[in-house]
Amino acid sequence: MKVLEVKNLNVDIIYKNKKYRLIDNIDLNIKKGESLALIGESGCGKTITALSIPKLLSPAVKIDTNSSIILDGIELNKINDNEIRKIRGSKIGFVFQEPMTSLNPVFKVGDQIAEVLITHKKLDKREAKKQTIEIMKSLDLKNAEEIYDYYPHQLSGGMRQRIVICIAIACKPTLIIADEPTTSLDVTVQKQIMNIFRDLKEQGNSILFISHNLMLVKDFAHRTAIMYLGNIIEEGQTYDIFNKPLHPYTTKLLNAIPGPHTKKLEQIYGTVPSIENINRERCIFYDRCDKKISICSKKNPPVFEFDKRKVRCFLYEKS
Repeated sequence: MKVLEVKNLNVDIIYKNKKYRLIDNIDLNIKKGESLALIGESGCGKTITALSIPKLLSPAVKIDTNSSIILDGIELNKINDNEIRKIRGSKIGFVFQEPMTSLNPVFKVGDQIAEVLITHKKLDKREAKKQTIEIMKSLDLKNAEEIYDYYPHQLSGGMRQRIVICIAIACKPTLIIADEPTTSLDVTVQKQIMNIFRDLKEQGNSILFISHNLMLVKDFAHRTAIMYLGNIIEEGQTYDIFNKPLHPYTTKLLNAIPGPHTKKLEQIYGTVPSIENINRERCIFYDRCDKKISICSKKNPPVFEFDKRKVRCFLYEKS
């Protein structure tokens, strides 16, 4: 059963009075209890893709009207602002990159969690506080009754991240979107946060997981999608992606991971171009690829599917 199904997602931005494509015709889906990871370099479109689902984009960024975002049978791209606000927090929980900026500094952290329960479950303040403390304890926040009355600046980075997760899971949403949930955390706290997400996955939650830490992805996600310049260029089971990458970009990305047997890290030459310099009339990885062939300069490859894998590369076009 597909909890989330995104089809033909196109997202544009108005920049210097011109329209530029940020997300280009991507498809993705997540089943119940499944975790899908989005990985790629900074600026490739991971966060924009994630923010498009609950429609949290800035006014300058627009989702194409023909794009389809279906959550539990509801077409999110067709509903109005009031309806999508009811879905945010209740059916979609979002764990943002930086908890210090996503938490309101002038409100107690407990009240910020309780607000979700009051808004979506219509609980009174007393019952909302009771349930909030239970949620905090479930995420191993010791002395939850005391922490309830703390402000964000009084908590450590790991504790703030737990509060953000509490807000995201308070109403037991259908989908949890975690955008770099371990950023700026030390290794010990990072492991604790990932254990929380593993527990959520085992409880049947569907998770869209975004991370630059490829080893976390390898150990956590069922499936992985590789993004580059607003395109999903490869997708498959995480084990297959890491053990037999298909796209030249994926290969280079994985070869840049340090390991106990790594003699030399591979470099991905060149840089990600700005939105003003992207040429979508040819393969978007053309300038940085060492395996390009003649057709790559003439058009952007479509998605080729085989053996439960998807790859956007002419090297896998059937002759």
